[in-house]
Amino acid sequence: MLDICLLGTGGMMPLPGRRLTALMTRYNGSSLLIDCGEGTQVAIKEKGWTFKPIDAICFTHYHADHISGYKEKWLNELYRFEPVIAQPKYDGERMLIHFDQHQAACTSRRISKKTSKFMQNEDRLPIISAIAGHIDLGYTVLDCECYQKDWSTIVGILHSLPERAIELSKKTPPKFAIFDCLWYDGICLEDRPYLERLKYAIKMVELIDCKFVHLVDFIDDELKPNTIEHAHFFKSIEEQEQAMQNAIDAGFEGIVVKSLKKTYRDIGASLKCKKFETVDVVVYDYIQGRGKYIDTVGALSIGYYDPTTGNIKHISQVNCGTDAERNMWRDRWSELKGSVIEVKCQEVTETSLRHPVYIRLREDKTAEMCTKDTIFKEV
Repeated sequence: MLDICLLGTGGMMPLPGRRLTALMTRYNGSSLLIDCGEGTQVAIKEKGWTFKPIDAICFTHYHADHISGYKEKWLNELYRFEPVIAQPKYDGERMLIHFDQHQAACTSRRISKKTSKFMQNEDRLPIISAIAGHIDLGYTVLDCECYQKDWSTIVGILHSLPERAIELSKKTPPKFAIFDCLWYDGICLEDRPYLERLKYAIKMVELIDCKFVHLVDFIDDELKPNTIEHAHFFKSIEEQEQAMQNAIDAGFEGIVVKSLKKTYRDIGASLKCKKFETVDVVVYDYIQGRGKYIDTVGALSIGYYDPTTGNIKHISQVNCGTDAERNMWRDRWSELKGSVIEVKCQEVTETSLRHPVYIRLREDKTAEMCTKDTIFKEV
């Protein structure tokens, strides 16, 4: 007999009575786990089943809400059997820098499905074109983080109109933290271990010899950001958590844990560890969906309650969670307009939320409870 158990069907964050995505099947003594969201181990114990007979774990995709329950097991195995280092996560935008015989291009890691071409950014980053002039190599690709002290500066450079982007780039030149080398002088390195690729990255930083381009920092024996000579080999999750907090205190987003043995395409080659904040906001409008969401809600407009006027002041837009939740907002809009939702974000600034993500509807709260002071109170 085939047994199927829906261990979790929730959204972005585990809540009492609502586990994250996981499904387990049992048949003739064999077990299969599909996805492993946070809280899966608890859900299995509550069901009275066990992890021990699981023969395989399948992941539908690698978003945190589908794999976070496996993270602890993965890290323990990683720290036990492999040399593992960690780097601070810079607060910028990740990109690839392509060099080829004195030419350069800066691109995202994604390829447009419509054009099959990379998004070009080198016209907004004249410093890269200048560097390319003395790089006498065949096709070479560096993986890096383009950053500045103020994250909004990078957003302006990469996403403003070209004239404005060039002006910002000259006024406040961006920096490039190099952490990987995928190609070197026409040779593909993606199938080589990270330790070997890192040596090529160091070689390229030395060849570029520019004050705006540097090798990524590494976490040292005191679990703080330092140079590569002081890189610490991690032994436990406790070290990882302390290093993440130290990196955040030093102004970074968090850390990235990496195995020195894995290739660029290996599953589990790296793990980002970042801290998020949660706030309650008011939903006052929605944006109609497009494409496959044309008949439902595309995004929610969120804001805070202004007690002096009784109106809702705009903050941002946010997605609406799962397909079922999108349809709920569509079908119950007249009832839910003006209701409160909980969102998580990377940062709360003085007037905005950085990368807000929908978590859940808060029917236990009213709009009047979500003022500017309650949302931005820690800034």
